[in-house]
Amino acid sequence: MLKFLDEKALISELRSVLKTASKATIVVPFWGANAVELLSLRKDWERLSIVCNLASGACNPAEVQRLIELQGAEVKTSASLHGKVYLTDSVVFLGSSNASTNGLVAEEASDGWAEANILTDDPSFMQSARSWCDLQIINAISVTPELLDQAQRLWNARRRLPVFLPASSLSVFDVARSNPEAVREISIVLWTAALSPVAKERLAELPSTKLDFYEGWGGSLPNGAWLIDVALDNLPRRTSFFQVVDAKKDSNLDLTLVVSRNHIRVDPWGELSLSPGDVAALQKAADHLYGLEEFRQTGGGVVVPLSYAIGIIDAASPY
Repeated sequence: MLKFLDEKALISELRSVLKTASKATIVVPFWGANAVELLSLRKDWERLSIVCNLASGACNPAEVQRLIELQGAEVKTSASLHGKVYLTDSVVFLGSSNASTNGLVAEEASDGWAEANILTDDPSFMQSARSWCDLQIINAISVTPELLDQAQRLWNARRRLPVFLPASSLSVFDVARSNPEAVREISIVLWTAALSPVAKERLAELPSTKLDFYEGWGGSLPNGAWLIDVALDNLPRRTSFFQVVDAKKDSNLDLTLVVSRNHIRVDPWGELSLSPGDVAALQKAADHLYGLEEFRQTGGGVVVPLSYAIGIIDAASPY
């Protein structure tokens, strides 16, 4: 069996499957209000494994708390999660629909996103989906009261601004507050350790002074990623923009090649920067961000997704 399901066709099929299932795995980043009722999850489960993305700012923390309270449920979060998979022992749903009223639209409703999903019971496909889900569960962390508090700040910050503002009046942080998905390729990196002598020798060999290295970051900075760099090695602290050119420039030395940028490109707004107030707020929150051990890299630096960091930054310098 293989079916294509849009946002309206999905909900009835998904409800029917989840109503009768005793075990399910739902790896879906964004959860909206009343998702428990929308998906018919209110029952005692033999096992219900859920991974969400609280760091996005687009995940309703009140609904996540309701998920935690379900009998038999384990709820975890992953800051890198973007895929959407609903898996039971009999079928798998895979596509673009989040667990929200935008992603799952009732037949009689007229609004919501245009979504595309597939439903299949193909054994090979299901095994591949299960392996992927298992990996996400392993790499995710359990949702704690502290993470829910942080998620609430992100959720509140996301609603401070309208979805669209003139690009000329926006900063990167403005977009992070109102459209966290738009900044999912942007991270704040904080570090104190300088390059090793060998890495400095390699740096001197590069053809442009706009090129630089991160050392000991273990491939955590993917090609094309945008970085807001905060150097904590000296005062005053420096804030710069970089983009990853080669995540594994030298695997033996664990070097990541980056290029200096004057702006950060955020589609569809174009090239954006930080306001002086943004920079000041970031500097004020830098020590807190640097202390987030869950984002610590092997070389000692910290890589924090901007969608997660913005709540901490706003809490340190409230409006």
